[in-house]
Amino acid sequence: MDLTHLKYDLSLHTQVEELYLSTKETINYMDLMCDKENSTLSCKKLEKLIDTNPKLVHKEISIDNNAQPQTGLQALHDPETNTIETEPTRQAQIVEIFYKYLSGTMKALNIK
Repeated sequence: MDLTHLKYDLSLHTQVEELYLSTKETINYMDLMCDKENSTLSCKKLEKLIDTNPKLVHKEISIDNNAQPQTGLQALHDPETNTIETEPTRQAQIVEIFYKYLSGTMKALNIK
């Protein structure tokens, strides 16, 4: 129902209600069409970006926005206790023990 097709045999309240529902449906339809149009436009822009600059797109896809900067060792497996160590001094000890073991093994095999 629109403004040009008012029904005079119905009460004013009913006519206003029908007009309200019709207007609401029209607004919803217009929003849907606008969303489709914006979505289509966005897809076309994205396709153009992918075609013109694929390296940039790949870089943007592979970026982790929640990543923390990684400096040094974050965690290290301790073979003696079979646990994960996060304390930097203990990590240094584990690495030192490993390299001592490795150098001892290489000396035993006469590898220089």
